[in-house]
Amino acid sequence: KQWYQRRVAITAGGGGKSIKDGFMSLGGELGELSNRVEALEKNKVEQAKLTQARWHLGMNINPADGHIFGYIVGWATGHNIGSDEKALEADFLSAEVWEEPANHIAIVRHQDGIVDAVKVWQFKYWGKSLLHRFGRKKMNPGRQIVTEGGPIQESIAEDAENLDDDPIFSVGGDLAFNWAYGNNGCRIALTEGHLSGANENDDNTHGLGNDYRCNP
Repeated sequence: KQWYQRRVAITAGGGGKSIKDGFMSLGGELGELSNRVEALEKNKVEQAKLTQARWHLGMNINPADGHIFGYIVGWATGHNIGSDEKALEADFLSAEVWEEPANHIAIVRHQDGIVDAVKVWQFKYWGKSLLHRFGRKKMNPGRQIVTEGGPIQESIAEDAENLDDDPIFSVGGDLAFNWAYGNNGCRIALTEGHLSGANENDDNTHGLGNDYRCNP
């Protein structure tokens, strides 16, 4: 399957459990997912930096479920989308997690509950919620670089497929939020990918929450 058919989970961390424990808190049906995250974490020295983090699932994106997480839907409003029961099967947003202060963010790529890639970053400014970071006030003018120093943890499974054109796991760098350019927008991109100029209408910044002709 191509990278864009893979599901992506966005988790926010403030302070107490591992990523594995955060996924386990969603229910027993996530055992395979959490175990794979644990296996990926074990080989990373940077895991020590995350031992005090409490992880909660804020969003899951399934590009093939018929719902569209474009530039506006969910990100700016923070309304609940989907259900806990299908949190890793379909598009999902937790309004409660979206409003919690977050110091770290993890992006986890998975398919049918099996994780094949994880990246974790530390925000430049602590104590701000994802609703604050993606809210309408941050959309004008947008274009914020919200982390520094690159990922503090990165794990990719040996059997991970279709990484070459994955906009999150094929490139490095820090996270760029609310990247408005021309009449297009991308909610999450990486700085070592292509970041279009503010007046460039080239449809060429790729990441999560992409929209074209959306007048961000």
